[in-house]
Amino acid sequence: MDVKEDMANGAMRWGGDVVRGMMLDGKRGVVALNMLLSGMANGGALGEGGGMREGKRKAVEDIVKGVDWEVVKDKGSGREIASINLKNCIWGLCHAGVTRGVLTSELGSRSASVVAGGNLQEVSNLLWCMGEGVKNNEEEDQEEMKRFEEAGIMLGSEIVSSGKGTSIVKSGRGEEISMLFVALTRLSLPYPHLANMVMSDFDNVVERMEPQGWSNVGHSMGIMGYPGGEWVDRVMGNEGRREEMMVKGTASAYRSMLYAKAVGGWGEGVEREIWERAKGGEIGKGEYMQLMIAKAVNASEGGEVWEDDERTLELGASYRSDFFHHRPSGMWSRRVFRALDTLGFPYETEVCPFDERTVEEYGIWRELFAIDVANEERKIAIELDGPTHTLLGGQRNGTTKAKRRLLERLGWKVLTCGLEDSIELQERGMEEEVKWWREALEDVGWRGDE
Repeated sequence: MDVKEDMANGAMRWGGDVVRGMMLDGKRGVVALNMLLSGMANGGALGEGGGMREGKRKAVEDIVKGVDWEVVKDKGSGREIASINLKNCIWGLCHAGVTRGVLTSELGSRSASVVAGGNLQEVSNLLWCMGEGVKNNEEEDQEEMKRFEEAGIMLGSEIVSSGKGTSIVKSGRGEEISMLFVALTRLSLPYPHLANMVMSDFDNVVERMEPQGWSNVGHSMGIMGYPGGEWVDRVMGNEGRREEMMVKGTASAYRSMLYAKAVGGWGEGVEREIWERAKGGEIGKGEYMQLMIAKAVNASEGGEVWEDDERTLELGASYRSDFFHHRPSGMWSRRVFRALDTLGFPYETEVCPFDERTVEEYGIWRELFAIDVANEERKIAIELDGPTHTLLGGQRNGTTKAKRRLLERLGWKVLTCGLEDSIELQERGMEEEVKWWREALEDVGWRGDE
């Protein structure tokens, strides 16, 4: 057992008392705290489930509550406060599933000094921890989780606006670039200038990365609506990189690259070999859905039919019910239906945009790309884009843009109503809302009974 695991196990017995003792030892105590929290984060002998997990949760909470930040401020350098202690506390919290709000106010108030004081690796690591915490949210207290996410957004915004993100892309290691892009994407924080940088300095950036980093960056850019597909095409268009990807790339990395092309620009299409590799390995529900989205985009492009094997068919059967769509509900949807009914616009909800032949031939789930509200005879699609369709700032994300491209390729005229439109229309009253829908439908070719 290494020293970090030994200290972590000790914390299981002594909790916050260990930390309080460390703080009496000045700067060496700060270093010891770093080692302790790293051990808690990495887990080691602490295990990942059952009673051991609960013990780990309590130990990490005790450690965090035992840190006297004023003492650390006096004894450690500014950089150690920002990068070592804060990063490892959050790392431990995220990995142990502990209430993340414990350090939220600490991080939020220190964002500027954290970013200014940390080096490129420390800053990218910390933001990645925040992104992981948002992704792996197991909190029952949604208010705490909201505060944690807001702190991550403050940190990410500081990294982007301060120029630290630019420095990471220009001179950071490939792993740091990858972590930065993944974390900003999980926080839905726009970073168009960073995406432009990696594309314009493509060869220099790619040379610093391993295959997993190539797929992470492409996947992240695709989700955000940036040119993830072009990134993948340029990676795989080089014979040397392609061979390296074939040797080192995992099935998960291939799935990420496939999805990057599906939502970030199909471009040159996808070869069967990439599909065959992408459907290997262990596939979770989210990854399986991304495979199905790629199949749907491929079908809309008239590409070669990709065949499932027995294993992926069984996975599909077990996962499919989790992705069923249902008729839109809630006040917003009811107002939309009332306006459409007032206008006499005939519609159905949750309509599959593909014909039966394509569904059968390509093995597409009918529910996957269902249109929110549709008139099949006129091929008019109405999409109600709520918060999950947008980035911070209101721009549509890559998945939403990809769905619109797919519908338009299939001959649908797409009318979009965003949450911001809905709020404005509600304030203006029902009469104005009906007028808005009348004009919007006229723009896509429907004028009542004429």
